[in-house]
Amino acid sequence: SLRTNFLWNTAGSAVFALSQWGIFVVFAKLGSPTLVGQLVFGLALTTPLFIVAGLQLRSVQATDANNRHTLGQYLGLRALTTVVAVIVAAFVAAVMWAAGNLSALIILLWALSRAVDSGSDALYGFFQQSERMDYVGVSLTLRGFLAVVCVAVLFRASHSAPLALAGLVAGWGVVFILFDIPVARVLLRQRERSGYTSGTMAETLRPVLNRRQLTPLCLEAAPLGLVAFLFTIQAQIPRYVVMGQLDTHELGLFSAAAYLTFIGATLVNALGAPACVRLAQCHVAGESSAFRHLMTKLLLVAATLGLAGILVSAFAGGRILALLYTNEYSRMAAVLTMLCAGSALYYVASFLGYGMTALQRYRIQVPIFEIGRAHV
Repeated sequence: SLRTNFLWNTAGSAVFALSQWGIFVVFAKLGSPTLVGQLVFGLALTTPLFIVAGLQLRSVQATDANNRHTLGQYLGLRALTTVVAVIVAAFVAAVMWAAGNLSALIILLWALSRAVDSGSDALYGFFQQSERMDYVGVSLTLRGFLAVVCVAVLFRASHSAPLALAGLVAGWGVVFILFDIPVARVLLRQRERSGYTSGTMAETLRPVLNRRQLTPLCLEAAPLGLVAFLFTIQAQIPRYVVMGQLDTHELGLFSAAAYLTFIGATLVNALGAPACVRLAQCHVAGESSAFRHLMTKLLLVAATLGLAGILVSAFAGGRILALLYTNEYSRMAAVLTMLCAGSALYYVASFLGYGMTALQRYRIQVPIFEIGRAHV
């Protein structure tokens, strides 16, 4: 059911999001704002690269109710784009290393972690299409737990951020190899026995690398990838500005406050992912009233989350920042309130984006985003 899928996805996404925030808490408490700033800057450089490489294939696959593309095609295209993203990130890291910037190694390790994440996310699209968000929830929980443990233990023992990030890559790799892939094989066999995999659905996890087969899927998903890239760049612009105008110390303080807004974004995505599948099914079945009813509920959730974030940050933002990090971070309270206000609009836009994706309206999302950005 949608409720069960939401609960599983919410639980897994919450644990994973808390683990990502927990990683920065480890670096903030055991390190310094300057170190946090270096880590955030490396992440801000690599994230847009892998977002555009992902082409939002997970959403495309999850809403592919007519099975127009095979699982192997989704996996093949994701593998190729991920390899390209890693090569570009490695080139950027090499240039920075040649210039004497010690953040180069951090950038490379973030890229490797995103590459492993792309492998898991590619299989999440298959799980989501099958409406088995319990698999996604368990995988995210395992990845989140191992991430925090590996980073905390390694950084406390060595005070080396690169070594801690290497532990993160290893932890995620273990979950991908020992959980995600075996579970995907089990699900494929189940679907094969039920007869669901007959026709266009692939019965193997072997990636398809044929250019003729991948080109139509790439062209179909490209607009979504571009929209996701533009959204990500827009979200990262404040970090680029802070880094360029101030320094890594101030970037660390700002990013620690900004990370709290991801709590609401995590809930939005946790509900939006399974809801997107259900919306696509309603669209294919011609159930327009059910589609509108579910979209109305989603938008009400977005408005509630946005308002709650604004009120909490306005009245207790400084105390929350000091409690979670150190007293030095409490001076970002006013910044946190403004970030929560912007996040409220993002929540509404995200659910509307899920609705358009369920309708397979991919191309129109690019000009809509550009019009919104022009008004900003």
